Amino acid sequence: MHKLLLPAAGCLVGLPLSTTVALGQSPVPDSARTATATPQTLFKLGVSPPKAWGSYWGFKAPLYVGVERAVGKHFSATLDSDVLVGFSRGGRLAGLTPSVGVRYYYNQARRQRLGKATTRLGGTYVQLQYTSNFTRMYSPLTYDGPAQFQHEPSAELLWGWQRQLGRYGFVDAGAGLQMRQQPWYQGYSTPSYRWQPSILLRVRAGFAF
Repeated sequence: MHKLLLPAAGCLVGLPLSTTVALGQSPVPDSARTATATPQTLFKLGVSPPKAWGSYWGFKAPLYVGVERAVGKHFSATLDSDVLVGFSRGGRLAGLTPSVGVRYYYNQARRQRLGKATTRLGGTYVQLQYTSNFTRMYSPLTYDGPAQFQHEPSAELLWGWQRQLGRYGFVDAGAGLQMRQQPWYQGYSTPSYRWQPSILLRVRAGFAF
């Protein structure tokens, strides 16, 4: 076995070459390590700013609640809902959009090889989800009658980016294609339902824990 002589405390110490090579290896940078200490489940509370709406009669505040659970190395399962509340003469429910989906966070391995920071539930992703859209048929700002909601299911494919801000904050932005089942009226007959494509934009921000 080859040996390498190293000075130590005024003398020469013989160490195996394999040991010196191991000692000479630079440590893996902290930023390149996957954040294994981050929670596997993320609870989120906040708002969805693009859905905010206001007029002379009052305004509608889009609240958001969700939970995300890591599944495997780069996948997660999501359960979300935007809650639209109308404020005029007190708060009234104007809309509800519960959804369930799955995300794939990509480029994680590449970022680690480059020594960049990664988190278990953060980064760029693609998401497939199913949403039930419950929309109040008459504006809660001007109508005092009983609440009636119209249900329109939709399937959505999104590209997005999520990042945790500090210890308790988060931001999640995405865009993609939505296929939504909407009523189609012909005269006064009973409506038929057709799947209609549209562009979906989504921004959410708030607290995460």
